[in-house]
Amino acid sequence: MKTTSAKLALLALMFISISAVAPRPAAAETVTGKKYSVFIYSQYVQEPAATITFKTSGVLLLSSHNGFGGYAAFPGGIIAVFSAPEYELNKDLFMIMSGLVLDNFLSGVGITFTNRVFSEIFFFSGYETAV
Repeated sequence: MKTTSAKLALLALMFISISAVAPRPAAAETVTGKKYSVFIYSQYVQEPAATITFKTSGVLLLSSHNGFGGYAAFPGGIIAVFSAPEYELNKDLFMIMSGLVLDNFLSGVGITFTNRVFSEIFFFSGYETAV
């Protein structure tokens, strides 16, 4: 069962990643230097309302966890990773996310690993807020 879920998660991430890097008009949105209020539908995020900050230096911050990550922004999309060491006693959290940006709206899918073992597929969506 877990193998099938992992394959589906990788397939979903590949689809969104390919969509994110597909050619778009030059005016397409990018997340660099922006902050988004999002809902994250995951068992590892206690409060689903969170803030994702995309620093201009390529650093990704997620308000729901003490941790850090990095991202690659493309016109119309992102690919990101986030790590929260010791997010829970003796458990490390690692997330891989891929999303699409349309105007001020961000949505995407990701996969979660706890202690280097696949845990779940999650979804997120939200809108840009003032920095």
